[in-house]
Amino acid sequence: MKLLIFIVLLVLFVVYLKRTDRISYKYTSKGKFEKRTTPCIITGAIDHWDAHKLWSFEQFMDRFRDTKFMFADRVDSMKFIEYNDYCRTTTDDEPLYIFDASYGVRPDTKSLLNDYDTPEWFSDDIFEQLGDMRPPYQWFIIGPTGSGSDLHVDPLGTSAWNALVQGKKEWFIFHPDAPIQQGKKSGAAWIRDEYPMYRHLKHQRIIQNPGEILYIPPGWWHIAINRKPSIAVTHNYLHPNNLEGAKSIILRERPDIYQKLFLD
Repeated sequence: MKLLIFIVLLVLFVVYLKRTDRISYKYTSKGKFEKRTTPCIITGAIDHWDAHKLWSFEQFMDRFRDTKFMFADRVDSMKFIEYNDYCRTTTDDEPLYIFDASYGVRPDTKSLLNDYDTPEWFSDDIFEQLGDMRPPYQWFIIGPTGSGSDLHVDPLGTSAWNALVQGKKEWFIFHPDAPIQQGKKSGAAWIRDEYPMYRHLKHQRIIQNPGEILYIPPGWWHIAINRKPSIAVTHNYLHPNNLEGAKSIILRERPDIYQKLFLD
């Protein structure tokens, strides 16, 4: 009887917690990747980045000591020296984490753009046509253990790629059709308070390690939790293959962008 119960539980685990594919950037063609409709971990795409040598809490203490960064929450920006101290000592239930969308244009942080490049697989982006109308699409991310995002879907029908340079992240990803609502808690607090409502749903629970990219197609619910102090960069983009599916979302949420892309 105990063996039967174990087998049943194992089957349920396999059904509801699906393993995420891991694919090689070197041995997979761009065309094959672009046919994907499910999330995956991509290896070998960012091995050449200078960020691997330049992005660490210690390096940033020298490089950005008195530079202010923006946070995910609606709180005032903070100098990195202050944030570094916060990360080492915080006991917050939902730790603050840097989620900076303007680093690429501010004079004191734009040098970060020189430390990495966009992998070719993600280079086709309809939103590049928008110029100054383009919504925020790139974020520089730093956070202590336990910090992270809330549960969400990326905006305007976009896909996302998240490249981890230092640390370790855990991701929870749910199918677009899952009966889920936008999360109210972030990071580890979400696991404690909100995950119990959704753990029975089929989903993927993924560990992302340094040097790996997580790809998330349009519409998939996801949340990231830092399991170690982490540094990453993420971009959203609208691939031409996904344009038709994004039209109704863009019309509803950004009619000005819809006008620019489809009517002008």
